[in-house]
Amino acid sequence: MINDIVNHGDWQEILVESDSAGKRVDLFLSEYLEDMSRTHIQYFFTINGVFVNDQPVKKNFLLKSGNVVKFLEIKPMATNLKPTIAPIDIIFEDESIIVINKSPGITVHAGNGTREPTLVEVILSHCALSPLGGELRPGVVHRLDKETSGVIVFAKTDKAYLSLIEQFSRHRIGKKYGCIVYGNFIIKTGIISEPTGRSKTTRTRMCITSRGRKATTLWNLCNNFKSTALLSITPITGRTHQIRVHLSHIGHPILGDRTYGLEPKSNSIECERVMLHAMNLELIHPVSHEKMIFFSDFPDDFTDLMDRLTKDANEKHI
Repeated sequence: MINDIVNHGDWQEILVESDSAGKRVDLFLSEYLEDMSRTHIQYFFTINGVFVNDQPVKKNFLLKSGNVVKFLEIKPMATNLKPTIAPIDIIFEDESIIVINKSPGITVHAGNGTREPTLVEVILSHCALSPLGGELRPGVVHRLDKETSGVIVFAKTDKAYLSLIEQFSRHRIGKKYGCIVYGNFIIKTGIISEPTGRSKTTRTRMCITSRGRKATTLWNLCNNFKSTALLSITPITGRTHQIRVHLSHIGHPILGDRTYGLEPKSNSIECERVMLHAMNLELIHPVSHEKMIFFSDFPDDFTDLMDRLTKDANEKHI
């Protein structure tokens, strides 16, 4: 991503006057670029994007009169993405972020093999997104699988992007999912701590592997049906396909999961998609620093399935 940013930036120069001598270069830039956040300015230094007299410097470098400060000003990138007008369910929007209730069946951002319009392209027909995510992923700070529905946030500004990325990397953003899985549970809650990584044989699949990265998932039982259960899931880490892989690992794959689920058989339950829904998302607003929680109700296909499962469970006891 850093290379993408550097390739789409312009170098700007500032001459240091005598009244700025002795100042740290990061504070000098903060005063000069008064409309830019300090977080964004600090980011310049992480990509080696600040020079004094053509020498790269750290943020605590002390300036002298006559120095020339050169920095990389990030510009919006040219992109092949095509803004697409389509229905969009906005949960919240302001100048910094936009929170969407994602429908199942739409891919979040473009990638290898993506042909249909993506959620990013739909949002771009409504508003601009931060270019810091990269050419194909403007505004993207996290993602949901194509078949997963629910709450997802995008960054509209660079300041919001940097703030949200930091919150995700420090596990300061709370996420809760609902899912319907095969099997019943005796205990009410549990934790799965197994490292996950990419499969050596199938690169699109993830698996439990000692070579993988630490992954932790908390689950709580909401309801047992006849041969399935509704769970509330809290992922502590955010690995690719983490919830699906972990639940399959303990013998409770998610209904409709054709990658990590059960082989089709006579007693399998027909589902058009993976029955996984992002119920809520908790974050700190990048500008106001207010704690915010966004909610999404189960979509119709999810509630219809729960109604069927409840009816079947009740008939069992008649």
